[in-house]
Amino acid sequence: MLLFEAHGTASSAEMKNLMSRVKTRLQPSLAKAAPAVGFRQLNKGWNAHPNAPGPRLRSGGSTLYLTVVPNRFQFAGYEDFESLELSFKDCSGYRLTSVNDHAWYSGQCRFSGIAPAWGEFYEISGETRDTLESEPWIPASGTGNRHFHFYLRDGTLEVKAGDWNLRTLT
Repeated sequence: MLLFEAHGTASSAEMKNLMSRVKTRLQPSLAKAAPAVGFRQLNKGWNAHPNAPGPRLRSGGSTLYLTVVPNRFQFAGYEDFESLELSFKDCSGYRLTSVNDHAWYSGQCRFSGIAPAWGEFYEISGETRDTLESEPWIPASGTGNRHFHFYLRDGTLEVKAGDWNLRTLT
């Protein structure tokens, strides 16, 4: 905590010097508090149902498939579809962690307070802080390295893959 005590009037040069010293002293802690990480939301116009049973995962070659129930209440265009299938091509690894909404809101997720919102599907870039999650990666035969992150009802799916695709299933 920084405390300032005023004794008279400081010149603008003195204030600049003081602010520069404060910024220099805070820089290391600011870098630790907010790592350089970016989130691009990928599920615009669709999402998984927030109260549906868990997701289904299966792999085929170097592709990982995730099947979820669509959120028909929020996205009316999906009312005639039984499920959504996301395919992750050239998948090099994945993990399904136990980080749910309770963990997210209580600050136990490594992206709590950094990611824009819970319950969305993101591509993460920059410092992904992988070592802060204890759940091990399940290796796959692909070589993709894009980092996908889907916050689901009872956990979080992380995938390293070359690309992804969405299709509807009836």
